[in-house]
Amino acid sequence: MKRAILAALLALATAAPARADVDDGVAALRRGDYGTARAELTPLAERGNARAQYLLGRMYARGAGVGRDVAEARRWYRRAAVQGVAAAQLELGMALELGRGGRHDADAALTWIVKAAEQAYAVAQFYLGAKYEEGAIVEKDFVRAHLWYTLAKRGGGTLLSGAAVSALADLEARMSALEMRAAAELLAERSAPAPDPSTAQ
Repeated sequence: MKRAILAALLALATAAPARADVDDGVAALRRGDYGTARAELTPLAERGNARAQYLLGRMYARGAGVGRDVAEARRWYRRAAVQGVAAAQLELGMALELGRGGRHDADAALTWIVKAAEQAYAVAQFYLGAKYEEGAIVEKDFVRAHLWYTLAKRGGGTLLSGAAVSALADLEARMSALEMRAAAELLAERSAPAPDPSTAQ
């Protein structure tokens, strides 16, 4: 009886695909070993691993070890975006905005870009600030542009924070005193802690 159970377990173990590790795929990408990266990431992505889906999307978008295929990149970005990967949400939003790999859809683009920015992804916050400043895919709004640039400045690394500081200085030179006041109020409102429901009466 034990031998039959052992044989069944061995059969299951050998039938199941070997478990690849996303970190192995990332390490291969860093080495420029795109064949190994693709071999490691593809099965994980197909089984629903959001990080692998995003990385595979990047590979297709850049043609890194695979034929450049923006439609395939967009498909992988969407799968990762739905699972909440902020970088994939931004990439999908930009693809929808520009019509890369499929139809152009400004409303859907904005939805995904905002989702990424709301996750405190500083790159998306900066990008959204630029969209509000330019009036691209959204109505021009210097107050909201100021908010998103400020958030990007707070959360970005050195390079991104520097770009946000510069963008803010340029923007503030064109803002009225009323807009500056509104921007300060919007930022304060956003920064205020949520009320504690246990203290509500």
